[in-house]
Amino acid sequence: MKLYPHHGFSKPTREGVPDAEACYRALQSRPTYSIEPKAGQTFCAYTSEGGVARLEIEHEEYKEVVVRVTAWKPVGETS
Repeated sequence: MKLYPHHGFSKPTREGVPDAEACYRALQSRPTYSIEPKAGQTFCAYTSEGGVARLEIEHEEYKEVVVRVTAWKPVGETS
């Protein structure tokens, strides 16, 4: 399975779980438009509201992928 986002995905370079700032930097510097998700991988993506999100691939089952998503509001937005 491949995912094709409108504005791209990025895989952070640092070890560990990226925060909003790390995802934003990764998307700005290393976007890609096709990924093949595997269990244990983490990717970053833009949200439709202009923020960023972290996608943690938890596991794969046949043609399904279970993903944990953490999304952050756009920079400067408080509500």
